[in-house]
Amino acid sequence: MDGVDAFLTLLEGTDQEELGALSLFNNSASLRLELQSNYTGIRKNAVAEIVPYNGTAIRDGMTGGHPEIVNGTSARPFAAKTIVILTDGENNNGVDPVTAAATIVAADAVTIHTVTFATDNQDAKDDMHDVAVTGNGRHYHADTGAELVGTFREIANNLPTILTE
Repeated sequence: MDGVDAFLTLLEGTDQEELGALSLFNNSASLRLELQSNYTGIRKNAVAEIVPYNGTAIRDGMTGGHPEIVNGTSARPFAAKTIVILTDGENNNGVDPVTAAATIVAADAVTIHTVTFATDNQDAKDDMHDVAVTGNGRHYHADTGAELVGTFREIANNLPTILTE
């Protein structure tokens, strides 16, 4: 997926060593890749496995990735934690994702950005906007592949950076 590749390429170009993990979700969620600085697995394996079926459990995707970025083996305690949700936004399997976002943000300093695509369902877009606002992040919508690439570039370019001496 070009958007994911653009996002990862920008992360690779930063002065910091950015770590990424991947949680996939449909009617349930699974953590596919733990935090790592090498994005080959995300590019070549996990993203290729994304096949939409059996519903969209957005909450499960968030709660599946959240423990890894906070408490995973490679988690860094002082790193800024960000979740980026890429979805059609139509949560039709599981608990309300706004409630899940509120729970995550209350537990840890995590920013949640949402990206919707492939839907003209305004309610779904509104729900993902509410998740992003609850998660102190931004909501984006992409109607085309080029817009998706631009969205991921914007997110990557605006990730927080902490400088220490």
